[in-house]
Amino acid sequence: MADLQRQIGRQWMVWYGHHTRHWWAMPCPPYPWFGLIEGRTPADLLARVREVQACHRPGGTR
Repeated sequence: MADLQRQIGRQWMVWYGHHTRHWWAMPCPPYPWFGLIEGRTPADLLARVREVQACHRPGGTR
């Protein structure tokens, strides 16, 4: 999990849901978007986080 956290960055909290058996991420304030992201695998979660980062950059206009 530490490797996934390093890839995603410190602006996101990452965890594995033992009951859901999925990976989860949530941006930390003051990130300009707030929500939960779910992925079946670490790679899936990373791809979904990258999608949000492409649309909602900290300090951006969106």
